Amino acid sequence: GMESKIRNSSRNDFVKKERAVEYLDHEVFIAVKQLNINVLETEALSRSTPGSPDYRQWMSMDEVNAIRGNDVGTESIRSWLVANGVDVTWTSVAGTYMKARTTIGHWERLLHTTFHMYEDQKEDQHRRQLPRAESYSLPASIREHVHAFFEVSELPPRMTGVANMRKNTVEVMPDDVGGVSAKSGARSLVSSDCNGQSTIACLNEVYAVESNIGK
Repeated sequence: GMESKIRNSSRNDFVKKERAVEYLDHEVFIAVKQLNINVLETEALSRSTPGSPDYRQWMSMDEVNAIRGNDVGTESIRSWLVANGVDVTWTSVAGTYMKARTTIGHWERLLHTTFHMYEDQKEDQHRRQLPRAESYSLPASIREHVHAFFEVSELPPRMTGVANMRKNTVEVMPDDVGGVSAKSGARSLVSSDCNGQSTIACLNEVYAVESNIGK
């Protein structure tokens, strides 16, 4: 069966245009749901807190991958893609990310959706167009293993003044499964709490985080 649709939000900086050409190839970036994130958060805090017995006893990438790896999820998604004639073009070492390519028309059938071209209205982007869907559905067989299907319905985050990093805006992306657009209410990097340094107070303000405590 199919799960409920994942929808994007409307954006005034991208204009929906004509249907995407169905025979064009389109590559999707897939994030597999990682396991034991709470364990890794605890380990990271312990190993970065002065006075902790684990302070600066950093874990290797292999150790991190052993904790967060989701082999069942990775294989379930890969098998579903291959069984449906999709080319898996790349898989990360830990199996937590993969890229998959097939035609627009095939993605439309697999994800029960329709792709249109969305035209970027920002002058510095030369009216680039991206194929995106308003919503899509994932089969129940893989839905529990998917953190996000990117390059399907989400649009690039709003950025301004890219020539000057201190004029950029940063948006908070939702943590739930993919296909959702960036939240509004971007926060400027220019802050009285920053003063050119990445302090806890600065990061909390930039990313609108209230639960992050520490020195």
